[in-house]
Amino acid sequence: MKILKALGFAALMAVAGTASQASVIYATSVDSYTQGTGIVDPNRLVQSNALGGPADGKFLSLGLGGSAIFSFGQLFKATGALVEVTFSNRDTYIEKVKVYGGLNGVFTLLGTVSNGVMTNAFNFGGKFDQLKLVDISPNGWRRDGYDIDSISVSPVPVPAAGLMLLSALGLVGLVRRRKA
Repeated sequence: MKILKALGFAALMAVAGTASQASVIYATSVDSYTQGTGIVDPNRLVQSNALGGPADGKFLSLGLGGSAIFSFGQLFKATGALVEVTFSNRDTYIEKVKVYGGLNGVFTLLGTVSNGVMTNAFNFGGKFDQLKLVDISPNGWRRDGYDIDSISVSPVPVPAAGLMLLSALGLVGLVRRRKA
């Protein structure tokens, strides 16, 4: 009976451990960057500014019509958040990007996100290995395009926990059968 309890606890911990790892992942690299037009401060052109978590005071400006492709180091679901920096009134200083999901170099338009709020949650269907953002902000005085502080996505759940649970349950069944 102690063996059964230990196996059950081990299976539960395996599932719980996987659930805690499946939180949020941030962009790990900028694979491609094409600077757009407009007034762009050189400090806003540093690609690594868009990597990692939000609110670090750094961001990457795409420029008007600019684009960037981001990788996350693993497959992910297109559920996540895009943090954009705007110093002006968001109601009158509109910035927008088209969001594309990429898998093995093939990109699909997922939708459009604007700077109406600082953090834009998105939930597009599919599994991808890259996100591409293309600025479609309207032209205007002193515009520099969409400014990316960070991008986060949800990792694709790893089925290993389920396999471990099934294996543990099979082992429990085997132990019970041998006792009978």
